[in-house]
Amino acid sequence: MDVSIIIPTFNNSSTLNRTLGHLCSLSVRTAISWELIVVNNNCTDTTDEVVKSYFGKLPIRLYHQLQQGTSVAKNSGLELSTGELVIFTDDDVRPIPEWLESYWDIYSKRSGRYFFGGPVVSDFESTIPDKKLMHYAPPSVAGMNLGEQLIEIGSDRYFIGANWACPRNALDEVGRFDTDMGLNHLNSNVKVGEETDLMDRLRMNGYRGLYLPMATVYHFVPAVKTTLNHVATRAEAHSYYVSMKEFADINLNRIPRWLYRMLFVSWLKLQIKRIIGRELIDAYIFHKVVKGKIRAASDCIHNNSINK
Repeated sequence: MDVSIIIPTFNNSSTLNRTLGHLCSLSVRTAISWELIVVNNNCTDTTDEVVKSYFGKLPIRLYHQLQQGTSVAKNSGLELSTGELVIFTDDDVRPIPEWLESYWDIYSKRSGRYFFGGPVVSDFESTIPDKKLMHYAPPSVAGMNLGEQLIEIGSDRYFIGANWACPRNALDEVGRFDTDMGLNHLNSNVKVGEETDLMDRLRMNGYRGLYLPMATVYHFVPAVKTTLNHVATRAEAHSYYVSMKEFADINLNRIPRWLYRMLFVSWLKLQIKRIIGRELIDAYIFHKVVKGKIRAASDCIHNNSINK
């Protein structure tokens, strides 16, 4: 098999249906063999019925993963897949017709150790969010576009989970997604970073990221994800991910006092802005970022106590 496309999904059957319909419009040469693996991650909606309606229209395979978590679902899809090149995407995208061919062509022609990614254009359900809010929005909301040229990305840039690809042998070399990271509706504290972590491991093993401007997907962004609460929650999750790495090499036995001071100051500034009726975006997001740092410090202390 040349290409495997992996889509994890959880209770999103209506947008999944649209995505599968768009995938029917891919222009794939007959010489390219490919498969589409949809991982049902404990869905309670009509996901199975939607997927089965595309049997015979797409080279689709349906797999059920009962353990909750997007990273677990992606790993399950990887174990089931047989493609030489693995493309990761979401259940709410619209790829351009040349999307799959673009990935396969560059993979086939480029020698060297690469993983790949393309532009993600946000398709907002409602109006584009406030400019300041968009400044803080995660790539899953704001999208990503690095221009019209084929380029290697720097070590400080990462592709978005809705649109990237990696050779199977590279994934076998560096391992799978960390199941302690990634979205999981059973976890009240949102966690992110599973793709970033995996791409960091790829880089540590000599792989480089190659941006393909011709491999574009349009990513549906529902109105609920353009709210201050959603953006701030993701900012907290990102702060937690970064802080876990920062605190990993520090033998914490208590949460530093400066973090409590920062939390109090951020809370006080937020309350003052609320009282005087000022705009809250900066203050609220900073407060959530500090909460992410404290949560990371607490988890590191817990991990240190277990490892003693």
